[in-house]
Amino acid sequence: MAKLELLSEKLNVSFPEGHGARPLQTVHKLLNLRNTIAHGRSGEINIKPLIRTTENYQTALNEEVLTDWEKLVQTDEFAKRVRQDVRDVLERVHAARKDDKEHLFTYGMALYGASLVDER
Repeated sequence: MAKLELLSEKLNVSFPEGHGARPLQTVHKLLNLRNTIAHGRSGEINIKPLIRTTENYQTALNEEVLTDWEKLVQTDEFAKRVRQDVRDVLERVHAARKDDKEHLFTYGMALYGASLVDER
């Protein structure tokens, strides 16, 4: 995150939303997710006390206990948010560059083929 802040400062890129809002908040969560997975550590998962009643017994019994990063990857919601917010950050930084700009995202094309070899 420090490198992004330095780059933003040098290029005079501002994020008026601040660190506590998208897109920087998402980038920060993404870096924390990366660091957690790359530098895994043992830890305790603190869960809130559960009061079981006859109405919620089955739900409470089968509820998974997850770490913060596991909660992020349960659905594709976080991945979609990351894709949009990282794109937003990169577009702002890219627009602030003073030199000639190439396309920020290039999806590329490729052709593949195969042929049979007759070995008689």
